[in-house]
Amino acid sequence: MDGVDQAGENANARWMSIAYEAGCMVAETLSEFTTDDIWRVLDEEGVKTHDNRAMGAVIKNLKHDGWCRPTMRFVPSTRISRHGAPIRRWKSLCG
Repeated sequence: MDGVDQAGENANARWMSIAYEAGCMVAETLSEFTTDDIWRVLDEEGVKTHDNRAMGAVIKNLKHDGWCRPTMRFVPSTRISRHGAPIRRWKSLCG
């Protein structure tokens, strides 16, 4: 089991479900997106997790289930906690 899977296993199941649904909503709305877009939805709903690394498991599940695919493009994160670190853009497969 890799670190992404471990973070997902350790995450609150309710949070994982809500985050996955937020990811589906973002994929249905945007042709390309980042995890920052999913975080924005969660922040608006006041949904928190104790380990933000669990987002890796969410995006892995979205990819596995055919909601998105990775692009080769990276952009600086807008989340303060990420300090502008590059994050991948994902291509929605919903349209």
